[in-house]
Amino acid sequence: MNHNIGLSGFGFYLPEKRVLVSSLAAKSGIPQIVIDYIGSKYVYEAEEEMPSDMSIFASKNALSSSSVKAQDIGVIINAPAGMQDYNLPPISGKIQSALSATNASFFDMYQGCCGMLTAIELAKNYILAGGIDHVLVVSGDRWSSYTNHHTADAVIFGDGAGAVVVSRNSSDFLIKDFLYISKGEYFHLWGIKDSGIQSYYRNANWTSSDKIYKCLDQETAKGDFKKIYAPTFVELAKKILDKNGLSTSDIGFFNMVNANKKLLEIVAGELNIPIEKTSSKYIVEHGHIGGFDIFLNIQEAIKAQQLKKGDIILNLNAGIGFTWGASILIY
Repeated sequence: MNHNIGLSGFGFYLPEKRVLVSSLAAKSGIPQIVIDYIGSKYVYEAEEEMPSDMSIFASKNALSSSSVKAQDIGVIINAPAGMQDYNLPPISGKIQSALSATNASFFDMYQGCCGMLTAIELAKNYILAGGIDHVLVVSGDRWSSYTNHHTADAVIFGDGAGAVVVSRNSSDFLIKDFLYISKGEYFHLWGIKDSGIQSYYRNANWTSSDKIYKCLDQETAKGDFKKIYAPTFVELAKKILDKNGLSTSDIGFFNMVNANKKLLEIVAGELNIPIEKTSSKYIVEHGHIGGFDIFLNIQEAIKAQQLKKGDIILNLNAGIGFTWGASILIY
């Protein structure tokens, strides 16, 4: 059944400052071959802006793009990939207040870089349940403040925020389906050691390096996990396509998280999707920012006339915990 629930507006905030990936790699000790695989030239870096500031800017832009009034928003879901201005209370409350979205309930949810994709599916289900016509989903991060020069092992992060408005009776970007593959046995691979109750409860003698986001289990991350990371993306893509009676030849735009250009090439190759149908060039232009990468890619693809009405978009993302997520949109 087609409920015509889709993305009626997009909004983004990207800081003016950009820093060279090659410079960050030199500071953090990432070898050149890893930088070549990542494929990005620059990442964005916030100066005074906090995650909430960037999320509010992106949300206002999304509302303007959709022509939906703030008072018409029924729920605000803040789905950052990483740390916010502070741990508690939820930043979604600040976003609601700043937007004067007085009729909206709000909450924060955390699922790493897969969170925004999940939040959009949750927004759709809120609308299907009735009584709500519009949900605002937003994700903003300031990775530069709690990483080693924007890096975490073989990933380089930029700062910024993105937002979408999920609406009933939308004519664009209809949400066709959503699917997960989750492997909780890898929940411990990346994170911030000294940021939760354990750091107080155990009174551990941790150092300043435990306060940054990093890989916490190098052996597993570079061993068993590395072996299944790309194949799980391929498995997930095939599952969601098969579930919807689609083949890879039906895909108009193949859109992946901007974390690694080489990974996109491997997955696209396994699926027999031509590179010109992918989001590869946006990895180069923008780098990896967080959960909203794939939605920024969609906006860029529209500007570049890479998308046309009726195109089927396959989105793939992944987040610590560890979860791989896929969605199908119809432009």
